Amino acid sequence: MITNMLQIDEASQRVLNFQLRVKNLSQIGYLTGEIQRMAASGEWRDYTTALGRSTWLESEFDYFLIASGVLFDDARQVIQWARAGAELARLMDPDADIRRRRPIEKAAESWHAPAPGMTFLDRARDLGWMSDDKVRVVVSRRALEEVKAGIPNEERARRSRAERLPAERRRELDTMTETLLVELSSADERRYVIDRVRASAHDERRPTEPRADAERLGWNVAALAKHWGVTRMTAHRWVTELRVGDQKGTDA
Repeated sequence: MITNMLQIDEASQRVLNFQLRVKNLSQIGYLTGEIQRMAASGEWRDYTTALGRSTWLESEFDYFLIASGVLFDDARQVIQWARAGAELARLMDPDADIRRRRPIEKAAESWHAPAPGMTFLDRARDLGWMSDDKVRVVVSRRALEEVKAGIPNEERARRSRAERLPAERRRELDTMTETLLVELSSADERRYVIDRVRASAHDERRPTEPRADAERLGWNVAALAKHWGVTRMTAHRWVTELRVGDQKGTDA
C-alpha cells in the first residue's frame, strides 16, 4: 500500500538498488566501487523509498551510509583501500557548518525506520558508527586537513620545500633540471634517474648500525621503527634484509 502511494523516481531507485547491494557485498573492492559511484552521483542527497523520503546535506554522506546499513569498519576499509579519503572527506566533514552538516539527532528526522521502535542512533550504534554518543570520523585527519587547506597535501609539501630554499638556489636547481631533461631521451631514462635519486635518499636515512639496534631492541619491528624514525613497513623491510643476509652467510 505504501509503495503505491509514493512516487519513486529513477534516482531514488538507484539509491534503493545501492542499499540492497551493499547488504550482500563482502569484498571490499566491490563495495568501494558502489560507495564511490553513489558519492559522486549526488543521488544520495534526496531520494524516496517505500518507507518515505530522505534528505541529507552536503557533508552528511556518513549519515547516508548509516541509513543504508554500511558498517563503520567496512566504510573505513573502503576509504583506506581506495585511498579515497580526500575525495570523500568533504562529504563527511565533522566540522562543517550547519548549512552543510546537522547534528545526527537533527539529521535523523528525515530517516524512516524499517522496524517499529528503532531510532537512527540505535542503527548507528549497531553498525559501529558511534563512540561516546558522537559519530566516529571515518576519514583520516590528513584528508580533512587537505579539504580545509583547499590544496592536496603533496602540493603543500612541494610549496613548503620550495620556500625553504633560497631563490638563487632554486634558479640553479631549475637550470640543472632543465638541462637534465633535455639529455634524457626516453621515459625509461627518466625513470632510471628517478630510481637512482630515490635509492640515494633511501640509503641516506638508513641507520649506521642497524644490526646492533635490532639486537639491542630484540628485533622488535615497532620499537625499531620508532628508534629509526621510519614507518613500520620500512623497518620491517630492513629487518628482513638483515635476516636474509644472515641466512646467506649461513648457507655459504
